[in-house]
Amino acid sequence: MNSAVCIVKIIDKPVKSFFKQQIVVTEVKVKVIKNKVDANSKNVLNISIWGNLSANLLKNPKINDYFIIEGYISIRKTLSTLEIAQEDKQIDISILNMYPFT
Repeated sequence: MNSAVCIVKIIDKPVKSFFKQQIVVTEVKVKVIKNKVDANSKNVLNISIWGNLSANLLKNPKINDYFIIEGYISIRKTLSTLEIAQEDKQIDISILNMYPFT
């Protein structure tokens, strides 16, 4: 399975979206906190928090808050705005559990 557990820092304001049957998804851009610096790795990614977990855990998250997240990794294709033919891949984690880290 493609699962991950890591400590992240919120770097952008969370965005909530609503779907049919009142399903809520919150998307947040975060920075992964690493103990080893690697110049070639990107440590900014998006996380998606679905349903009741989104409503319960993210009452008032602030930029620069830290969380321990647990979830499944997926890769999304995004189109670059600079060149029409170029595609970028973006890592996304669908959250199963999320805990405040102080």
